[in-house]
Amino acid sequence: MQIGSVTIHRVDARHGENEEAAARMGPGSGFVFVCAGEKTVYLTGDTVFFDGVRIVIDCFHPDYLLHNKNTKLQIKMEKVASPFWRKLQ
Repeated sequence: MQIGSVTIHRVDARHGENEEAAARMGPGSGFVFVCAGEKTVYLTGDTVFFDGVRIVIDCFHPDYLLHNKNTKLQIKMEKVASPFWRKLQ
């Protein structure tokens, strides 16, 4: 989606670690905001850490990650995305 000079990419999010529970809750969404010459922002949405989060980080190399406070996600983000995570500290 394009709004002015900002491109918004919808990315996958997962509501739970259990596949069955996640399926019952339906698909989740996160968003990546990209604008030439500006910082890239990844809003993870309501998600646990899963391969999709790593894929978004690898594809978009966000400057900032914004997520709902989820201790398990925070711990895993610190390990996987530490260069990005430090910018938030």
